Amino acid sequence: MTDHVRDNIRTALQALIPQAIAELQEVSFEQRRARAAAASQIIAERADRLMFAARSRPGVLGPLAEGLAVLAFQPGGVTALGLHACTAPHIGCPSAAAGPHPRTGRVVDVEHGHTGRPAAGGHGL
Repeated sequence: MTDHVRDNIRTALQALIPQAIAELQEVSFEQRRARAAAASQIIAERADRLMFAARSRPGVLGPLAEGLAVLAFQPGGVTALGLHACTAPHIGCPSAAAGPHPRTGRVVDVEHGHTGRPAAGGHGL
């Protein structure tokens, strides 16, 4: 994957993960687990569409964001593709200096060290 494609995916995920976290706030653990399983199946079947999505067929960016959002609810959150997402403060949280976690969680760019800069929706990036 080229750097510009990876950067574009990361930029999109920085916006999509908080939206997915917000949508999952009122969903039970069992429902989140089922949604993660469905997302993982789509990702496994269509991962090549991250780079080569046809306009007529949906890609996997949405399911990838939803899967990472589900993992953000787990203790310690999730770190993938140079991004850390979590819904509650935890030991070693790279966004601890940014203050309390908003309702939509927090997504932090751990690869480039952006932790306190507010983004759309008030997230530290």
